Amino acid sequence: MARLLKSTFTINCIRFSSLFSYLTGHFAVGNFTVFLAFFLVLNRLWLYKAIEAWQFRIWPGFVKRYVKVLEWFLRKPWRPLLYVVFLFIFSIVLFAVRKPKVVFFPSGDPNNVYVYVKLPEGTDPKVTNDLMRRVEAKVETVIGKDNPLVESMITNVTIGTTDPRDGDQNSYPNKGKIAIAFVEFEQRHGESTSKYLQGLQALNWDIPGADIVVNKEQSGPPTPKPISIEIVGEDFKDLTKNSDDLKKFISDAKIEGVVSLKSDFVNNKPEIVFDIDRERALREGISTYQLAMEIRGAVYGVEATKFRDVDDEYPVQLRYNFDQRIDIETLRNLKITYRDMNMGGMVRSVPLASVCDIRYDYTYAGIKRKNNKRVITLSSDIKDGYNPNEVVAKVNAR
Repeated sequence: MARLLKSTFTINCIRFSSLFSYLTGHFAVGNFTVFLAFFLVLNRLWLYKAIEAWQFRIWPGFVKRYVKVLEWFLRKPWRPLLYVVFLFIFSIVLFAVRKPKVVFFPSGDPNNVYVYVKLPEGTDPKVTNDLMRRVEAKVETVIGKDNPLVESMITNVTIGTTDPRDGDQNSYPNKGKIAIAFVEFEQRHGESTSKYLQGLQALNWDIPGADIVVNKEQSGPPTPKPISIEIVGEDFKDLTKNSDDLKKFISDAKIEGVVSLKSDFVNNKPEIVFDIDRERALREGISTYQLAMEIRGAVYGVEATKFRDVDDEYPVQLRYNFDQRIDIETLRNLKITYRDMNMGGMVRSVPLASVCDIRYDYTYAGIKRKNNKRVITLSSDIKDGYNPNEVVAKVNAR
């Protein structure tokens, strides 16, 4: 009887305190007291039985069985070792049979989307800038104008245009990047940003000569691209041929999830070659060193003097005007002034075209090595919505 009166008194106290809290505007205190009342009723009806069952039957029974198993293991030490080996093999077999879709660093809706644009080597920055405006117009067809989900869209040309995962942060006049930043997650009102990423990846850019890749921001520690194939060799012709054949083979396989397989090898970098007629240059009394330094001075400049102030000193470079040093005909008519020792030290001046020919050619942009061996790497990202492990497994199978 006393216990019943005590419980009734407690419930009445909680009831009146919650009513008082609601009347005075303290809703948090009122909710908490209502929860206490509900918990007391639950305890009187069912919870105390569950606690007694756990305390006096379930937990003592578990401890008793655990002690028996432990004694059984300790009587013969080889038993636990055998069980560990069995569980290890069983886990490997189970993992191979089920093949779960495991992603070590899963990512949700992207907060940032990047559009990387690459033009042929030697493209003028002005041409790259004009083409980036066309790419911006294409991007707006997917994300729309004045989209409330888009916080900003910034375009870079030449500087800051490389993928951070490439490990190359140099400046390239033939590259551009568009960075699309979305608003914070709580401001999206449940709308997903993945559809914009998928739309940009599936977009038909229809821009000749432009290599365009769309990625989202990288999550987790710095890692290479999911698909990375290295071709190693010594003979450059065989190496480039094998790289091109393998790239074509995988592209023709049309494996779902592969964005676009790219090679890090560039063999079409334009250059201007000055073929010096050494025999004629010797007859004129000019060395190849003099010719090289004259050309370098005209294009890159030579240090004429230094300007000094209180804090530092600055070199003053003397070179041709911009419109002259980019004009081949001007360089062809460059006057080489020198002292001809074959004619007693007479000062002479001859045009550059009289001792060398100028032609256009292509060369390698760079040669990468791994363990002192030449290597070409084919790499690709994975489309949004595909499991990287499954796509890599399909590429390995091919």
